[in-house]
Order: sequence, then structure tokens, then C-alpha cells
Amino acid sequence: MRTGKARASIEGHSGAARDEFWHVGEELRSQLHAAGAPTPTIDRLLPHVEPTTPTWPDGAREIPLRWGGIIAPGLALAAAVAGASRLVRTLR
Repeated sequence: MRTGKARASIEGHSGAARDEFWHVGEELRSQLHAAGAPTPTIDRLLPHVEPTTPTWPDGAREIPLRWGGIIAPGLALAAAVAGASRLVRTLR
């Protein structure tokens, strides 16, 4: 966000969307609770869009990304796609 204008437009939009997610989520949760349905996923996600929760925690830019958990599955997926592609070409 190099310019204040870009930052204001993006933060303004995401702030409005966050309020909407919060209100829709609360309404959905209350209706599901009234129907007797469990809502563990909604209960876990709603605190993250609550209007009082900070949008970007202090120090978050310094958190190192850990890609180790995605490299092996990504390579396995690429190998599976390549193998499936070769199999399809062979069967034609």
C-alpha cells in the first residue's frame, strides 16, 4: 500500500465486508441454534471477523512463512497430474 488512496480504498472495503460477514454469521448462527443444529465451525470463524478484532495484528509482517508443509503435497499433486495426463494420452 504505497499510496494512502489505495490503502484507504482497500481498508474501507474490507472493513465494510467484515461487518457484513459478522452480521450475516451471527444471524445464521442464531437461526441454526434455534433449530438445534451445532455450529462449531461458525463459532470458530466468527471471532476473526468480529468488528472489534484487529485486522492486521502488530508484528504480523515479521512472521516467517513456513512452506515446508505444502512442498511435498504440491510435488505429489504435480506428479499425479503428470501421470494422469500421460495415462490419458496412452489410452487414446
